[in-house]
Order: sequence, then C-alpha cells, then structure tokens
Amino acid sequence: MRRTIFSLSALVFLCLFPLAVAGEGLPNHLFGAKVGEWALFSVPGGYTQKQTIVGRQGSGADADVTIRVETSLNGNLIDSQEITELAGDATVPQPEPEPGTAVTVTAATLAVKGTNYPVTVVTTTERDGTVESWHVSPDIPVYGLVKQVVDGKTEVELVDFGWN
Repeated sequence: MRRTIFSLSALVFLCLFPLAVAGEGLPNHLFGAKVGEWALFSVPGGYTQKQTIVGRQGSGADADVTIRVETSLNGNLIDSQEITELAGDATVPQPEPEPGTAVTVTAATLAVKGTNYPVTVVTTTERDGTVESWHVSPDIPVYGLVKQVVDGKTEVELVDFGWN
C-alpha cells in the first residue's frame, strides 16, 4: 500500500514523536484519556483513520489505555487494530533531537469544523532537507494530533472528533 497508509506502530510513532522532541510542557494526551474519546483523520488517496479510546484500566501514569484504530478506503473498513499503551506521565519525556536535525516549536491556531483550536506546531528539518511538521492541540482527544505535513504536503488531517 501507499506510504500514506500507516501501520498502527507508525501511527503511534507519528503521534508521539513530535511531543518527544519538542521541549518542555507539552502534554501526553493518553495521561487523561477517557473511554469513548475518538478522532477521525483524512489521509490522501481516499483513506480515513478513526482512533477511539476503547479501554482504560488503572489510573494516572500507571493506567493501561487501549486504542482501536480503524482504517477505511472510500468508506469501506480495510483494517482494525487495537493497541494497549501505558498512559505515562502528564508530560512526555524530552530527549535531545538527533544530531543534524533542527527542531522548532511555535504556537498557532487551526480551524477544525469551523472552530479554531490552539495548536503547538513542531517542525523538524532533517539533514536531507525533509521538513515535517506536526500540529497538536490539548483540546483534541486521543493523541491531540490535528495535522501532519511533510515537505509542504498534508499527510494526515483531523476532520472530526468527539466523545461517546
């Protein structure tokens, strides 16, 4: 399949990587995640992906959070997986970026369904010139992801979210 359809492990990397390199004070969205939260994303090529919190056992940083990820193509479900992750601390640990990688963090606002949300934009520039940016918001459920852009092309974009 095309690069834009990502496995569950790639999705987890996509959602957590920017938080891990971005600097102080960025939230770990799984820390306070509640069963029933969901986020729906569009991916180029007619794909959508829905992430739903379907289970939580325990509390605080020691809680296990189960996320169902359903990928559809043109409205037809093609994959459904569940992963259980440790909720972790309220903020993500902040390791140093890899040598040769430039990281910038800025504040912005993005509109989703006609409502503006504050986002933190984490942009990395690799040695080879690849520029990736993630837009994350504390107001968006599951991982907080609003948008991912690679070399100026939107790869993943939030289209809807809610709580059941």
